[in-house]
Order: sequence, then structure tokens, then C-alpha cells
Amino acid sequence: MLIIGAMKSGTTKLIHDLDCIPEICLSARKETNFFIKAIKEDRLSQTNESSLLAKYQNGWPSLNPLKHQYALEVSTSYAKVPVQPMAAGLIRRVSESTSSSFKVIYIPRIPIDAVSPFYRHAFTSYLAWARNHRIAVLSHDILSRHLLAIYSYAKQLEKFSSWLSRESLLLINFSMFTQAPAEIAREVARFLGLDSCFEFEDSGVRHSSDARLESYRDIAEYTLPPDLANWKLSSSQRETIIHLLREDIKRLREVYEFDTSEWTEFN
Repeated sequence: MLIIGAMKSGTTKLIHDLDCIPEICLSARKETNFFIKAIKEDRLSQTNESSLLAKYQNGWPSLNPLKHQYALEVSTSYAKVPVQPMAAGLIRRVSESTSSSFKVIYIPRIPIDAVSPFYRHAFTSYLAWARNHRIAVLSHDILSRHLLAIYSYAKQLEKFSSWLSRESLLLINFSMFTQAPAEIAREVARFLGLDSCFEFEDSGVRHSSDARLESYRDIAEYTLPPDLANWKLSSSQRETIIHLLREDIKRLREVYEFDTSEWTEFN
């Protein structure tokens, strides 16, 4: 089972919350990015799909077939086409060649709300990226094409929905997840055909760039904008996002029947 994103939409918390479901086994690493690495390293030229699946399964050393029904990982890079390779195509090949099944969870979030966390993450994770983009993004009304790709939700989902059945794809409302994480965990259990009467334990986990922001400020003030923690979109940047993503969000609503009624700027 895969949680493919979207980035900065609570995927870290969700995977840890789902650890309370007895039949689910979490991967040893949260983001294995296994299929992205396999594409970049051209592993299928060296092995077949069955061998690739076997290597993939090594990411769950604690998996107990007598207890667990699902192996779960989060790799948001699987939904970052074209900035990242199209992992969905390779996952499909492995699934069809080995008769293995995959289920996908995706958490859309109002794009404008995700942008500030996106930039804090990007600037504090990749200093070279920060050096190249700090002036362009923060001083001018330029937006990263990486960002616009990530938050083109319908476009990213198409890579999976083109071959997965609708019963194998679950979209989670980000607002509901933040307000009622226990109900979302039970919704996932029902989606997987598991007993939803387990005792929920809120993991309390949050993925934040704040700690990195403070540590990097000491060593790279020349790179990080001094007000990054409080940075917000300009009116021009907001208008650009709304204009460029409105049609994609319309498709998210109409094709995937996802409720965007609270996304007032896009309706």
C-alpha cells in the first residue's frame, strides 16, 4: 500500500497514525522512494520484475505474514511528475507481472495553504536549491515549476488511476484529517477491508522544517531569507496559482468526486 502525497499534506503524521492498525506493517524507512531509485538506476535492465519486487519487500524487515495483511510506505516523490520520474508506470509493470496488488492513498490540500510549508521545506532541505531560488521566488513573483507540478492533483492522480481500480484509490480530505485523525484512520481501515474497531492512538507526529530552519540559520544566513518562517505568497503569486491550477482542481472535483467546497478561491 502506498501513500503518494501530496507533499506537505500530513503524510508523515498519517503513516505513524496508521501504525495503530494491527494488520498494517510500516516500512523501515518512511520514504523508500524505491521505484524512483529503480528508474534512475535503470534496475530493470539488470533484473526482472519479480526480482525487483523481492528487493522492494526487503524494506519491511518486521513484516509478519501471520499478523500483517498490508505493507505500507510513504513516498511523495511518486506523485511529483515530471520533476521526478513516473514511478506509477514501473509500479504498474511490477504489479501486473507479479500479480501483486497495490492500493494508493492521496491527501489533497488547498494548494495555497501548502505553498509556505513547501518553500520552508525546500529552503531548509536543499541549500543549493535555496541559493538559486531565494531571490527569484521571495523577491519576485516567480513560482517553482516543482511546486506547480506537485499541486496539480488530478494530473498526478491520473498516473495511477489509469490502471488502478477506483476501489484501490483513496483520497483523504486534509481538513478532516487534521480535525479528526482517528476517523481518518478508521476510514483507511475500511478502505482496506480491515476491522475499524481498533484503539486509535494519535501519534502526535508532525513533520516540520522549523528545527532545520533554526540550525541552518546559524550556518547559512547568506542562503536563507531572514524572514522565511513568516514568508507568505504575494497577491500576484496567489493569482498565478489560482489561474494555473483551477482547471486541474475542477477535474479533481468532477473526475475523482473530491469535495473542494471549502476551496473557495478555486470554485
